[in-house]
Amino acid sequence: ISFAVNTQDAKNIISPEFKGKGKIGVIKTDREHIGTLNLEEAKENFEHLEQEIKSGNIISAAAINHKGTLPQIYEMAIDNVGFDLQVVDLYSPLYGSFVVEYLEDRDFIEKIGEFRSDMKMKVNGKELDKGKLEKAYLHTMDKIFKPTDSHKLSDIKQNKAPDRRRKSKKPVDEVKVIVPAFPGTNSEYDTARAFERAGAKAEIVVFKNKDEAKVLESIEELAEKISEAQILAIPGGFSLGDEPGGSGKFIANVIRSEKVKRAIEKLLNENDGLILGICNGFQALIKTGLLPYGEIKELKEEDPTLTYNTCTRHIARVVDTVVMSNNSPWLSKLEVGKTYKVPVSHGEGRLIASEEKIKEMLDNEQIAICYEDAPNGSALNVEALMSKDGKILGKMGHSERVTEDTFKNIDGIELEDIFTAGVEFFKKD
Repeated sequence: ISFAVNTQDAKNIISPEFKGKGKIGVIKTDREHIGTLNLEEAKENFEHLEQEIKSGNIISAAAINHKGTLPQIYEMAIDNVGFDLQVVDLYSPLYGSFVVEYLEDRDFIEKIGEFRSDMKMKVNGKELDKGKLEKAYLHTMDKIFKPTDSHKLSDIKQNKAPDRRRKSKKPVDEVKVIVPAFPGTNSEYDTARAFERAGAKAEIVVFKNKDEAKVLESIEELAEKISEAQILAIPGGFSLGDEPGGSGKFIANVIRSEKVKRAIEKLLNENDGLILGICNGFQALIKTGLLPYGEIKELKEEDPTLTYNTCTRHIARVVDTVVMSNNSPWLSKLEVGKTYKVPVSHGEGRLIASEEKIKEMLDNEQIAICYEDAPNGSALNVEALMSKDGKILGKMGHSERVTEDTFKNIDGIELEDIFTAGVEFFKKD
């Protein structure tokens, strides 16, 4: 019910279904002093909000914080719709209150205006200068924080590899997915749910690092679970705060441990299994050699890696990505050339490699998905890579976070269903 808006990326908070048609209101908590929260009234606000969202009357909402009402409405409308407001209290912090886009009046909603489709922004009869507002709001800090990169996708010439297998040699009645949660991982539940919706049985295995004994115990448990599974799915996050020495290296060290390495080899070979790495998981696959080589190996300087975004900071936004190949068990449900909107959230998502290695990946049809406009400076705009046999996939975009109940405010977003494709690889015909 509230939205964190990056000042570089603020857009599309308003529901596209009712674009420019909703009324603007405030569900307000009355307080004796500005900034003092009445807990009982705040609780009532949450209950009203929940009821009206479920009934379909409130179609978008945001918590009013220290910035006040007008900045919150601007964040909701920017680059999407305009508004016409009649409001006195523009900038006071209204903790426990909400600004809402709604359809029908309610006693507890104080109407303060309307959204409009013509993109004009008016406050108390005065039209605001949209150009000045956007420049001030989105670009004030550009001299301090380097803007995100912009690199349009060019025509990539990639060879067509022989058709890769779409069915496992070891079909099963129940597909077991192991989702390891390392210290700092934050997407394990999303990843597990994505596979469970696809019909698999997902198990989250928590890696404990309180002391050496716990680390050894966790390695033993993880290796055992992986060796019995069909899919290893390494989720996103910031494992151990992206230390030691960069993102994914803590996970990579675990993967390189002898027991986990043997378990992964068994998963891939004896179980005819699959591996998926998203964001932090992708970084770990790259830094162990599982991508692009399909095996755990020592890496050389010219090998591909994922490093800091060219803007040298974290990027969180929804990006457009294009499917470059579906020649993989993971990609079998995707259409080549189709664009998917995918959320990204990373500080080290830029793929780099020597020209020789890039040519090798193109020759082997290992470029899976590319950004239409790469915000991180990734070589060839690469967002996702696969192994030569297509059984290992790594990607920066958080496909697991797209569900029916999220991103309703983003027009045209749909699930990039790599999860069902992976599960069906093991299903008997």
